[in-house]
Amino acid sequence: MPTVQLLLNKVERLQEKSEGFHEEWKQRNDKVKRLRTSLAIETSISVKIQLEQQIKEEDVQLKSLDEKLQELEEEIEQAKNLLIRNKQQNVAKSISDELFKRETLYKVLLGLDYIDHVRLFRSFLKTKQAAAFVIHGSPEDTEYSLQLLLKRLLGVMEGKTNFPLLKTKLSCRVRKRDVSTLWRQLASEFGANYNDSPDVIAVKLCERLQTEHVILLFDNIELLIDINQFIQDLWLPLVKVVKKHLSQTNSCQLLMFLVDYNGSVSNLTFECIEKYTATWEPHVPIRLPMVSQFSVDVLTEWVKSLVEDLPDEFINQEDYVQYTVKFILQNGNHGVPDLVMKRICDIWGCDLEEEGTRRWLEL
Repeated sequence: MPTVQLLLNKVERLQEKSEGFHEEWKQRNDKVKRLRTSLAIETSISVKIQLEQQIKEEDVQLKSLDEKLQELEEEIEQAKNLLIRNKQQNVAKSISDELFKRETLYKVLLGLDYIDHVRLFRSFLKTKQAAAFVIHGSPEDTEYSLQLLLKRLLGVMEGKTNFPLLKTKLSCRVRKRDVSTLWRQLASEFGANYNDSPDVIAVKLCERLQTEHVILLFDNIELLIDINQFIQDLWLPLVKVVKKHLSQTNSCQLLMFLVDYNGSVSNLTFECIEKYTATWEPHVPIRLPMVSQFSVDVLTEWVKSLVEDLPDEFINQEDYVQYTVKFILQNGNHGVPDLVMKRICDIWGCDLEEEGTRRWLEL
């Protein structure tokens, strides 16, 4: 199929030709009108014969011009239709290329170094039907990287495409009395009444667990006045009901994620564990390793795995690994997780702040 530019040039040429024919047709038509006027008032027979002959000749020319104009109009219409189809195909290809680029970007981002987090997460998933995880970053820029880690962890779960995620963003200091609001939120989600007891609401949640995973996500946990009390009033009752009512053969799980974006968890005192032990009970939260700076060694190993995915601009460099790592760490970001993610997005011509990319990171 001709290119868009060739088709545009063709349409322009045809339109210019058509305009020329239109002008000629107008001139001949005006001439015929004048000849007919002269014929109407002419008295000389010989002159009348000449005028009639001229009118016939002009009519022949007008008919020929009409046919040419019709052919040109059809040709112009065909060229325009081709142009539209070509543009549509180009747009479709552009969209397809953009989607492929984004899919590649998302795939490589999910391959970033969260190995310790994933291994620890999996070790706990294998043993119990309920577990609570604390996910936290350093005081540096880690919002996007924590969201990426959450997507990575949820992707580990069996049947990961089928579970409700109840997300609560804590926006003010949470006291003991505020937990009742969270119970009402659970009641609404799982079909219980607002005034039902926590045990009744937990049983309703268990009914959902018969067929699908249930994920509870709480952001900004540094706003909890007392995490231990929060665990005691909300998480422990849920765990007790799950242990009592959910069959051991059921593969669905109840998970809770407590997310801290500003590194406050390190300064909070609450019961948790950081390594798996056989005596662990699911009411005790697991604190995963802090998401911190990516080292040069970690990024080097990660880039080596991208030989099939890196854009030509990078893979064609003599030392593509060193070149890419240097690009990622440019401007002195020192491996800060969110800054690293932004530079990786730059490699694929995407913007981490752009709506499509942000939407992919959302849970």
